[in-house]
Amino acid sequence: MTRKIFALASLAGLLVSCDTKEPGLQCTVGHAATYVGGGSFTATYFLKANQPKTAACAKLSGEVLGMESYHGITQTIDGPMPDSNAVTLAIRTSTLGNVDANGCNDGVNAVTSVGDYTPEPTQSVCFAPQLARAEQHAAATADCPAVDIAYRWRNVKVIVRADVPGTEMSADLTYSDGSCTAEYKALGVWPAVSCVSGQDAAGNNVFDSGLCSPVPVPQVGRAYGSGLNPSFPVVCNTDIGNCVLSATPPELADPELPGSTVYTISGNVVTKDGAALQFVEAEAGAGSVLSSGLTDPSGNYSIGALVNADWTVTPRKANWTFDSKSLPVTIKDGAVGNINFKATCGAALCDPTTCADLTSDVAHCGDCGISCKPGQGCADSACSCDPYDEDTTYCWGASPRPAGCASQDALNALCPTGKVCTKLKTSTDPDPATYGGVCK
Repeated sequence: MTRKIFALASLAGLLVSCDTKEPGLQCTVGHAATYVGGGSFTATYFLKANQPKTAACAKLSGEVLGMESYHGITQTIDGPMPDSNAVTLAIRTSTLGNVDANGCNDGVNAVTSVGDYTPEPTQSVCFAPQLARAEQHAAATADCPAVDIAYRWRNVKVIVRADVPGTEMSADLTYSDGSCTAEYKALGVWPAVSCVSGQDAAGNNVFDSGLCSPVPVPQVGRAYGSGLNPSFPVVCNTDIGNCVLSATPPELADPELPGSTVYTISGNVVTKDGAALQFVEAEAGAGSVLSSGLTDPSGNYSIGALVNADWTVTPRKANWTFDSKSLPVTIKDGAVGNINFKATCGAALCDPTTCADLTSDVAHCGDCGISCKPGQGCADSACSCDPYDEDTTYCWGASPRPAGCASQDALNALCPTGKVCTKLKTSTDPDPATYGGVCK
């Protein structure tokens, strides 16, 4: 999976970090030293109702936020110790973080907003009434674009309880760009997870809402889950490129934020002959929001985390086509079912539910049921080993000979015309970096 890393790490040096070993439930924010997202949240920005929607500064959709909480220091008879009653919250936006990381800061103003944070949660919510203004104002230079922006955070709320340890937040945001100022409500979730799976030939992002799922599915190429809390209603926001909350937790309820109720779209996918088809991805889209579900062994799917809206459901599975490219679905205060599809194999049907491209499928290379040996690939309907060296000096190189590519004929085929693979070395040779076969 692809994950974004922004210039937020330097937050860690601001103060003494909160001691997570303190007894009792204390105010914190989501963090994990071993997770690539660190203390990063993805926040969606919702323009408040009384704001001019056409203003240039009123176009923000959201961004990644670096958030950390810190203890102050108190002097004790044992020396300086963290003060559990003096807690500070810090927020740095990816926009200001990147200005700083690129060496384009104005050298005067702060890029991080800092303010007092309650030591303990009240009704599962920790609170920071207001944070100091973070801003940058600098003219363009040869290396840096002009910057004239400011962030002011107020009413920051973070849910802290045993099952949600500081991983959902909301806040009021005043954003300024030059003389333009707009008011937003922010809704954030930890960790920051990208739902961009790659780019197309034109360089445009390709999105996969399945990357937001906490459940790994190796059968469709998702070896790892997202790391997001399985109980959170999350969707892919294509404007931000990250997974975001689609509904507001009751503890953070606010008329300027989405409601707390979400719904599902469900259905079934079978082949044209009636066989249940597993691992079809059914994706629902509405505007910049995507959410998806995979069919189970019975061909059933369910797409969750959906709010009232007009959705379009699109099925996808490699080598299969569907009777409907997509179907429109309207959610209005309730779940919608029976959104069904029939699939037709667009390649070789090797069994009732296996549709294989015989030119490249290692399990069906050249014909159904012909599997390439371990270490081999399938190209142009034939199993083969890849050459090791650019100049074909070695017919296999700095790793043990791939199983399945060990026959002399297969190794010879990797050499230039007229040469054979000889002088096979082993990993016990004095120079293990050169063991392999040599073309002579």
